Amino acid sequence: MSGIEEKYQELLHQGWVPAVPLPVVPLPAPGTHGRFFGYVLSNGVAVTIYEHPDTGTFEVHGAILARYLELGGPLALGFPVSDEVDDVVGGQPVGRVSHFQYGSIFYHHGTLVELRALSAPGTAFEVVDGIDVSYAQGTIDWSAVGQAGLGFAYIKATEGDNHTDNQFAHNWAGSAGHLPRGAYHYFHARTTPDATRAQADHFTNVLTAAGGGAELPPAVDVETLPHGVTAEQAVVSLQFFISIVWQATGQRPLIYTYPSFWTSQMRGNATFDGKHHLWIASYGRPLGHGAHATRPNGPLLPRGWSDYSVWQHAIGAGIPGIAGLVDRNMVAVPGGQSVVDFLH
Repeated sequence: MSGIEEKYQELLHQGWVPAVPLPVVPLPAPGTHGRFFGYVLSNGVAVTIYEHPDTGTFEVHGAILARYLELGGPLALGFPVSDEVDDVVGGQPVGRVSHFQYGSIFYHHGTLVELRALSAPGTAFEVVDGIDVSYAQGTIDWSAVGQAGLGFAYIKATEGDNHTDNQFAHNWAGSAGHLPRGAYHYFHARTTPDATRAQADHFTNVLTAAGGGAELPPAVDVETLPHGVTAEQAVVSLQFFISIVWQATGQRPLIYTYPSFWTSQMRGNATFDGKHHLWIASYGRPLGHGAHATRPNGPLLPRGWSDYSVWQHAIGAGIPGIAGLVDRNMVAVPGGQSVVDFLH
């Protein structure tokens, strides 16, 4: 049984009822080497199953399929590398997305957004692997982590006005001397800039109380927009927060975000491009139980940013000293620099 036949049977078992099946045919595009099988469901939604020897067999349907074909299909975005799945931001589904070799198409509340992948670095760069952790990883054996060959770690310190991660003190003390590390704050945007002062003060106070010693600059995690806060207000309040943290620590903070969130919720704002390092979370297909594979051909780049510095590329298990899943990151460091030098 071919991959297309297996996928078709799988969809039938899920209750997808085809009304107008079409034959399996080669893609009418030179050099693509793939096949597709299209049909229309009984509810009128078009579905196409694409098969390619390198990427596998996945379906694309509905509005995402229409945009995919409008953009040029496999000739423009390549073959699918995932089925349509939830677009998860901040642990919550905010829409649907299909991932392709060279980009992704998101569907949010009736709006379609396509983002292209930015190629991974070439041979002039050294790729340094790292992780980021929080209370979700429980008690970590940092001695084992330090012997695993990782080049850096980011540790959650605070969130909002007054919350401190309950594992931060243990993680900060335990990681000292094992690998370069930095701390991050989960940001809650406000309607007025001064309303973020409490967050900035709490973050810097917690770092001071922990004894400092960060080898890497602080980072601010921007992945939610509270109800009633506009994108313009979020940008201004983030600028204010960053200015206080920068002044207090003497280090320019990184900005962490997701492609679909920054593009749709932050309206692709370009205020920070070229002024701050971008730490982008951009995964490949879901592997089940919260794990995600690495995207082929590099991360998606949000509108408003021209480059990235840190790529959170996967979520997986297998790091010594950490039980369960952990975020996997990489930094493409230019030749002759260390990750510490590059991020400062």
